[in-house]
Amino acid sequence: MRAIDRYEGVFFRVLKKYLKEGLLRDVDILIITKRHGLIGSEEFIPYEPTFTSKVLSKDASKMRDQNLRTLSEWLSRKQYSEIYVNCGQEFMQLIKGFEKLTTSKITFAVGSRRGIGPKAAHMKNWILERSESMYAERSRRESLAHHRLTEV
Repeated sequence: MRAIDRYEGVFFRVLKKYLKEGLLRDVDILIITKRHGLIGSEEFIPYEPTFTSKVLSKDASKMRDQNLRTLSEWLSRKQYSEIYVNCGQEFMQLIKGFEKLTTSKITFAVGSRRGIGPKAAHMKNWILERSESMYAERSRRESLAHHRLTEV
């Protein structure tokens, strides 16, 4: 099963909705898990019962090192204009220091301690803002191309 399909919850529902609508065409989604570390959303992972225990500090260091290597590989393949990070404090420890690997703009999901609703809204707004600006840029380029064609 693809990683994006394996996981559930508010943030995954938001992502799946906008993936289905085509608003995340130019976005790479990475998922951080306690069991698999940092993986691409399209990677296939076997079904396993939900893993709820905390990552032990001795394991966290090894996992962080592996996650940073994985992220470094992703960043070496493509230049990103922006990286959006949406994870809790425990998972942040598993990618701690990733900021040093990139010069891309980094945006962190903003929420409150009163639940995940504000954080989900922040992510949703980020997606919609990016898709609107991408659509506007694409329309501008198409208009310029059409204008050049009619001038000939």
